[in-house]
Amino acid sequence: MELVGRVGFAAVDDTGRTALHSAAEAGQMAVLTVLLERATAASAARKLLEVRSAAGRTALLDSCASGQQAAVAVLLEAGAAPSAVDARGRCALHCLSEASGAESDGRVEMYGRVLKSLREGGALRGLLATADADGYTPLACAAGAGLGRCCPYCVDPPYSSLPWQLPPY
Repeated sequence: MELVGRVGFAAVDDTGRTALHSAAEAGQMAVLTVLLERATAASAARKLLEVRSAAGRTALLDSCASGQQAAVAVLLEAGAAPSAVDARGRCALHCLSEASGAESDGRVEMYGRVLKSLREGGALRGLLATADADGYTPLACAAGAGLGRCCPYCVDPPYSSLPWQLPPY
């Protein structure tokens, strides 16, 4: 914790990642909490939540990709933008499908949290139809990752007839 205080909560490494990215990806909740508290005290929480790595990922996208359910919840509560997309056009819903080591029920719950945030922010409809750089929608990624229980949440009547293919997960 001392190192965080000396270096600063918004310092970035050579890949553009902050300590918040690393803590979110690893599920280090104590570090994540301290960083968010310090950023809030400095009126910089929103800016810290929006920092993007060289790959265009926010801390929320990193926590989704690594299946860190508690980190996803804390970041969403702190105001992380669930509609952010990385350099490959992947949103939080795409990234949740990458969490191969994450337990399936936990990913379904995370999908629910992210979908609720997207719906409340008015961004859900646009992201459901958004394909990433490889041409995969969140629905295709969820199906390809074996998250069949998430698929009904990714289908909205206007989008149900879109052609899609299974990603190679």
